[in-house]
Amino acid sequence: MRWFPYLVLAGTALAQDIPNSGLPSWLAIGGQIRGRMEAPAGSDFLHDSARPYLLTRLRLNVALRPRKWLTLFAETQDTRALNYDGTPPATMQDPLDLRAAYVEVRSSDQRGVMLRAGRQEIALGNSRLISIGPWSNTSKTFDAIRMAWFRPGLRFEWIAGSLVLADGARFDRHKPGDHFYASYNTLSQLVPHSQLEPYFIARTVVDGTTYTAGLRWAGTFATAFDYSAEMLRQWGTRAASRIHADAGTYTLGWTFRTSPRKPRVSADFSFGSRYLDLLYGNQQPFFSYTGMFCWRNLRTVRAGFDFSLRKNVKAGLDYRDFYLSTVADAWYNSAGNAIVLNRQATSSHIGQGPDTQVSWTIGRYGQVTAGVAQVVAGAYLRQSGKGSGYLYPYLGWSRQFGPGH
Repeated sequence: MRWFPYLVLAGTALAQDIPNSGLPSWLAIGGQIRGRMEAPAGSDFLHDSARPYLLTRLRLNVALRPRKWLTLFAETQDTRALNYDGTPPATMQDPLDLRAAYVEVRSSDQRGVMLRAGRQEIALGNSRLISIGPWSNTSKTFDAIRMAWFRPGLRFEWIAGSLVLADGARFDRHKPGDHFYASYNTLSQLVPHSQLEPYFIARTVVDGTTYTAGLRWAGTFATAFDYSAEMLRQWGTRAASRIHADAGTYTLGWTFRTSPRKPRVSADFSFGSRYLDLLYGNQQPFFSYTGMFCWRNLRTVRAGFDFSLRKNVKAGLDYRDFYLSTVADAWYNSAGNAIVLNRQATSSHIGQGPDTQVSWTIGRYGQVTAGVAQVVAGAYLRQSGKGSGYLYPYLGWSRQFGPGH
């Protein structure tokens, strides 16, 4: 914890030292500094560090816009895991590297075409399949070509790319043999007060190809209610074996708009079958901030409540119950790695637990976020000799300055 005050001071000073107001209109400089202290506990779940550690992230970027229709963007990033036991994974630590570098041509903001080529962030829909993974310290980028044709209420997008493989030992590069091709479309005027997003994604790897077809539907009704539903089906081959998988998530929320604190209650149900290819999606915090769950081979129910304590202070509480779709397959964490496999278990109940979080926006000084997530072991874990449970407290601060992506 001794590094945190220095990180805050350094970030504030750095942000104030970049006066974009004095730069030419075609040039902008920005970035981000972020730190998060984590102290996970629960040896049965195989976490590598037995003591608290500090994750730091520093980004610096520059955007050039010599013409209204032309943008050039580049960003560097340095991520560290201080006080971490052993060797931190690449998702936590990737010293100074090139995070983004692309050229974008856009006819206009409201209608026309867009072409972006180079290393870039990509997040489609609600980020369950292709995402930057913002909770991760390193987060994801892609070497890709992205094209779009858009009008008010209509957007068709085509992407061909490859995930950039974070590597703390050398320059980051895209993952060899791993490519994806996506068509993602957004129709926001077809159904009143809602948005339809049909998509198709093909992923090729060295030993096979996976195809994903799906639809996301989100919107509001009766002013106070909001809803979303996403359904997908996958098929293909992997190492000469045929793959068939399904997944879905359904959410309903209600906001008390007449209250100054804007409280919202919500609930959702998600399921993912075995063999589900997670692609490059965001699993944390969708399936708990602990990072111990993902969409594959999981059924989960969530109930949540969030509200504003003050105009600049927000709080939330989620409670989740976790089950395996089948004990014939393993329980997987947010990285898609198997944690427990017990085909002899008589229960599929992994466990349950709360996620609590409070965020405080302090004007130009950034945002402070604190929270605790917990998993209480259920019958499946106890039968598997993994009854310790898991506790994940964290305290973070971030400051964004200048333009982003």
